[in-house]
Amino acid sequence: MSKGKNSNFFMILIGCIIILCVSAVVFNVQLKKDHDDLFQNDDGIEEGMGKLRLSKDKKYKYRENLKDHTIKLIYCESNEEKIKIPRFIDGYKVTAIGEASFSYMEKVKMIILPNTIENIEMYAFSDTPKLKYIKFLNDVTTIDSKAFDGYKGDIIADKNWNVYQKFH
Repeated sequence: MSKGKNSNFFMILIGCIIILCVSAVVFNVQLKKDHDDLFQNDDGIEEGMGKLRLSKDKKYKYRENLKDHTIKLIYCESNEEKIKIPRFIDGYKVTAIGEASFSYMEKVKMIILPNTIENIEMYAFSDTPKLKYIKFLNDVTTIDSKAFDGYKGDIIADKNWNVYQKFH
């Protein structure tokens, strides 16, 4: 190839890379918006669950299980690097991590879950690029097969627990 053709080839290649990068950013921004919009309304509430609520400290969105008055964490609004989910939010015991609850969190590096968690739904920890550690204080009874999709960090848990076996 001549010098002129090489130059044109590299300019086209750089242009294509820039277009792909911009497209990826736009796509991720739209996914984040769709994720946020999904949790702003009460469409498609599963049976037996209450309306979406914002915690008094404005850190969490959750739904109450109307049968046993426990809650499923739906969304965590935090810019902290370390998040420790409490055992109780607004007086309700936290027993479930809902679908995509921690998705698209930009800064979080570690999440500590309380010993009250019994259920983790799909994509709970997906698309959280800086998340390196999820610490469990107790075993979890039910874990969706896609709960850890895309998660590349470590699980801190007893090796005999269901959660450890499911992840590894």
